[in-house]
Amino acid sequence: MNSKYNSKNKKSDLPQRQQRIFDFINSQEAGVLACVDPNCEPHATVVYYLIDPKDFSISFLTKVETRKYDNLMRNNHAFMVVFDVASQTVAQIIGEAKKFTNADRINELAARFTKTSLKVSKGKIAPISKLEQSEYVGFKITPKQIRIAFYNTSKGGDYKALFDTIESFELKPGY
Repeated sequence: MNSKYNSKNKKSDLPQRQQRIFDFINSQEAGVLACVDPNCEPHATVVYYLIDPKDFSISFLTKVETRKYDNLMRNNHAFMVVFDVASQTVAQIIGEAKKFTNADRINELAARFTKTSLKVSKGKIAPISKLEQSEYVGFKITPKQIRIAFYNTSKGGDYKALFDTIESFELKPGY
């Protein structure tokens, strides 16, 4: 598989396959979050995110009164896609989103995402910061499944041969 996303000089208790998947998701700044609206129509938006190395949960921020907030409060099923154009690597994360309101955690994420946005966009703040809607809230997606494909290393083949998958039971601490 792709060595670009292998850990360097890190001691990890994760199996090599899980570490490679974590390293890829952790190396990207943003992904596309998909959910459904009240009419079961799809809704997708780009979010900055952070992955937790313990359980691979994904945290992101939004604001109350946004469509993504309303959708996730009605139906917590979430699907996230992380893609790297240069390596043609894609990760698909399926899970359930749960709101959190811990001010310290929200401030920590907001500071991190602002720093990332300023770095990658040449001085522009994150899009969510430009919305005047109400206060920030956080969501944490607990994955049920993570699938990843490193297309640039594949010689092709069937669909199952291209993807490597982690199921939720493999993401439990101590597994």
